[in-house]
Amino acid sequence: MPEATDDEHRDRAVISWAGKLKKIIGTPVAPDGGSLALEVEQVGGDVKFLILNRSIAARGTDAFETLSSERGMLSSDEVIAIIDLLEHLPIVGENADVGMVENFVTILKRKYQAAQPKTP
Repeated sequence: MPEATDDEHRDRAVISWAGKLKKIIGTPVAPDGGSLALEVEQVGGDVKFLILNRSIAARGTDAFETLSSERGMLSSDEVIAIIDLLEHLPIVGENADVGMVENFVTILKRKYQAAQPKTP
């Protein structure tokens, strides 16, 4: 059986990390002219951030509307897996706005699901 590539190991690690997400607890907006973030709590209580790059500087570049975490920019496959998770997480907390989460997910779907090849 062939060894997994570095990309495959990274994808599994991020998808495994994302699978531990428990709830969305915040929706901060970055001061860069448009980026959005989701503050998510994991099962063990750790808090992670998912950042949707919509900065003024990124507009018109490949970096616009990419998703990243503290691990760096996420691959298309990682984002597709995370979209499904985000749609099912409860949105709680004073700093969590349902409309912002819906907008975040809609943007990701438009960019990443539209790029997926159609299966017959």
